[in-house]
Amino acid sequence: SDTVLIDFNLPDCSCPIFIPNAFSPNNDLINDELHLLNTLGVDLKDFRIYNRWGEIVFRSDDVGIVNNPAFGWDGRLNGVEQEMGTYVYQLSATGGSGTTVQLQGNITLVR
Repeated sequence: SDTVLIDFNLPDCSCPIFIPNAFSPNNDLINDELHLLNTLGVDLKDFRIYNRWGEIVFRSDDVGIVNNPAFGWDGRLNGVEQEMGTYVYQLSATGGSGTTVQLQGNITLVR
């Protein structure tokens, strides 16, 4: 197994945030949840994951989600496993300089 991380540098704040581009919620205890990682202080404003129909399958505005292995998306919506495929995320965060940025990208759910 392997882990793939995408390194984004938030403009004007030098606060790298790492958003995996794939995870596998298959209960093998490896990459079973999607977690956001940050090596410096970042203030998460909003993080959303959408399915291909534009429905929100995960949302958080809790800054505690960053770097917290106990909190992430487990690939479920209301207890129902979501299908394999590509999901779109949108992230709004404020870095050390006080600049709020918007990021978006794709996450692949593999079972």
